[in-house]
Amino acid sequence: MSIAPPRAPRPDDGGAPFVLDALAFDRADEAQLAAGRVGVRAAVLSARSVSYGIGVPESAAYVRRAAARGIPRVHRSTGGTGLLHEPGDLLWTVVLPRNHPALAGGYTRAYPRLGAGVVLGLRTVAVDAGWVPAPGLLDRYCTLSGRGSVLAAGPWVIGGAAQHLAGPYLLHHGVVSGRIDRSAIADLFEVPVGPATERLGSLADVIDPVPTRTVARVVRAAIAADLAIPELD
Repeated sequence: MSIAPPRAPRPDDGGAPFVLDALAFDRADEAQLAAGRVGVRAAVLSARSVSYGIGVPESAAYVRRAAARGIPRVHRSTGGTGLLHEPGDLLWTVVLPRNHPALAGGYTRAYPRLGAGVVLGLRTVAVDAGWVPAPGLLDRYCTLSGRGSVLAAGPWVIGGAAQHLAGPYLLHHGVVSGRIDRSAIADLFEVPVGPATERLGSLADVIDPVPTRTVARVVRAAIAADLAIPELD
């Protein structure tokens, strides 16, 4: 399958002005969890970074390559493996009490339920997406691995989520790619440009231009309404 290079998202479209780097957002996640502050936040990323799950050592090859290339690294407290984030990506975070009705079937199987608001929010900007089983193509790249569920739009995987329990609360956070750089992913994660990287897509593949801040705003509102939790700054 031949895929054209992604179109750059439009970073300033009059939506809510929550633009952060991934490390700042991750620290805010942990502060929200530590405070037991139930609610949903969302942000648009302002810079490239690599994030990797709690079980991935800093000695992992792709983490070392990111450091050598001067790319900021974020060691998440949640699970999963590595991701390359780009400016314009959407991040969201949900903190819930572990007895929330959305977790009734177990939090490890709750990805589609917790991400239903993301699907609803994207639908308001004419993006038809849904949660599907992870493709199992490349374990070291989080949204290509075989664990959990991923967010798909047409033939592309455009996002994913990770989570962990801490005492009486669950932290669940995720990403929707605003754009994708397949060659950079191939370089950092040592995978040829081909079937695996071609499964990776972004909002820029399905909507043009990408109203990034509007998407963050409507996704945050949709998650809040779906889970009956407050929107947080």
